[in-house]
Amino acid sequence: PPTAKHIAVVREFVVVGNITASANRVQWSASNSATGWTVGTNESNYQDIPDGGVIQAIIGGEVGYVFQERQIVRMVRVPAPITFQFDVVEQARGALAPYSVVPVGNGVFYLAPDGFYVFDGVQSVPIGQNGIDQTFFDEVNTSAYDRITTAVDPVRKLVFVAYPTGGG
Repeated sequence: PPTAKHIAVVREFVVVGNITASANRVQWSASNSATGWTVGTNESNYQDIPDGGVIQAIIGGEVGYVFQERQIVRMVRVPAPITFQFDVVEQARGALAPYSVVPVGNGVFYLAPDGFYVFDGVQSVPIGQNGIDQTFFDEVNTSAYDRITTAVDPVRKLVFVAYPTGGG
């Protein structure tokens, strides 16, 4: 497989994004093969996604979601020779921090440039506007967004965000 920063499984494909060749490229393996990466063989291919910036995360499943800096793109499986159809589903915002993107129930929690959101596959709903966003942006070290990490406790229905503050 190509060297990449993000990986997920979408249907029967291993999908990687933000690869060495291009920060806004998604590439996928051959159908039902984690080792087949020759473009054009058994549906293995790639897609550059312009306009949205660097790929920050990929969420897999029956449908894939690619979180970029300025948009969210849906990957839907279609018959060969196309393999995937890519549709921009959120143009208003994308993910600010790559490791803030995490599936939660039927949605995806993430940090956007203006606060915390849950994406439901169609739209993003703000969830931190009652003070959480302001506290976070007052405390976070803005030069270390790549060090923000998110975890989910599904039993207690909690999302934890670890982030560097000030100079630490």
